[in-house]
Amino acid sequence: MTLDIPPDIPPDDQSPAGLSVDQAVPPARERMFEKNDPTSVVTSVVLSARLLFTTGERVLLANRRGYSWFFLPGGNVEPGESVEDALRRKIKEEAGLIAHTLDFVGCVEHSYVEDGLRWHEVNMVFASTLPLFAEIGSREKAIDVSSVAVADLDAFEFRPAHLRTAIQNWLSTGRPAWYGPGGTAPAVEPA
Repeated sequence: MTLDIPPDIPPDDQSPAGLSVDQAVPPARERMFEKNDPTSVVTSVVLSARLLFTTGERVLLANRRGYSWFFLPGGNVEPGESVEDALRRKIKEEAGLIAHTLDFVGCVEHSYVEDGLRWHEVNMVFASTLPLFAEIGSREKAIDVSSVAVADLDAFEFRPAHLRTAIQNWLSTGRPAWYGPGGTAPAVEPA
């Protein structure tokens, strides 16, 4: 098995940090992991932008057709794109909606295995009021978008799992929080 060394490695086989190529790029066997092994190495980190659309006592949720779990509309931030631009782009693509104002709800992290790869996702979550008379529905074939009563959120499986907690806490307190991989917001020490 051969490894492709990035072209920015200096020709003297030294990395910018002064490490040899062998030290800078671990052999493939050291970067591999067992599928579904929670202690395995994360292979990719993803930054996502998600939107909590609210209207009265209802919120918009999305799910991939054929799957039982739900998430907030939005998606991955592309290289060179701001979180806000990615959020507005994905909301327009998925639901055909425009968010006029954005409030920061918080951040929800989680790790998961998909198609044999281990991922760590950082979800930046924002909220906006659903525009009056908005047409609710998906603009993408693989995704459904629907309105759900806030009182019914406990009946849904969320990915990330701690997204429900972030939604419920923000709706009740209006205070943004960070939810690490364990799902709990870190304690804030008094000043």
